[in-house]
Amino acid sequence: MSFFAKSSEARLDYSVDWADWLTGDEAVSEAAWSVTPDEDGGISLDNAFLSGSLSGVFAEGGVPGHRYRLTCRVETDAMRVGERTMTLLIAET
Repeated sequence: MSFFAKSSEARLDYSVDWADWLTGDEAVSEAAWSVTPDEDGGISLDNAFLSGSLSGVFAEGGVPGHRYRLTCRVETDAMRVGERTMTLLIAET
């Protein structure tokens, strides 16, 4: 799991490169992003993208001092499912 600090005012992109996890000619066919906890004033996600083995999303907002788990879940054309989570700490201002 990765750990990142973020300002509540920042709108930043986060991504996962699945290349080392994929086998042979396998490709990521679907990707979905989620954030936990889902709370008022918390992180909002938008503009998710999938480009080859790279899946990403833009995150903005968040309550200063709170931690959020940003999770990417993918499915491949070989029907395998993978999940990676990173932690975002919203910096105190």
